[in-house]
Amino acid sequence: GIGRRLITGIREHDVSGLAAEIAYRFLFAVFPFGLFVAGLSGVVANALRIDNPSAKIIGGLGDNLPPSIAEAIEPELERLFTSASNTVLWFGALAALWAATGGTNALVKGIHRAYGVPEQRPFLLRYVVAVALTLLAAAGVIGSFVTIVGGAMLTQEVAEQLGLGAQT
Repeated sequence: GIGRRLITGIREHDVSGLAAEIAYRFLFAVFPFGLFVAGLSGVVANALRIDNPSAKIIGGLGDNLPPSIAEAIEPELERLFTSASNTVLWFGALAALWAATGGTNALVKGIHRAYGVPEQRPFLLRYVVAVALTLLAAAGVIGSFVTIVGGAMLTQEVAEQLGLGAQT
């Protein structure tokens, strides 16, 4: 029946092993990506002469993070922002791209395996496609992050301008 075919397919395609590989590779990419985003934010904040951007970012994330986590992250962000340099930015960007591309390659491998499509592209083309997909996904994540944090900060600013600030 259907159940037997499902179990056989799961075993034949090593679904649990592939899922573990994808999860591991993307989890491995989270820290370098965070380092890149923090480094980029620090460089941009220094260039725009914004004071204490970590407090503004933590304030914007306050709605989305538990207070204890926000308090734990703030000192590290402050240290990173005050010492932000192009070296940290480029190191974070390259490490994040390398790690996330491994995850993207694992995801593409899983999709090929799920649809029974053999990989026929040469290694270089496969890697270029994975890098392009990774950069596209990174742009989406950064855009989402900026929208969430920027939207929260903009909403707060508009509310204060209209006299609708926090009321206790």
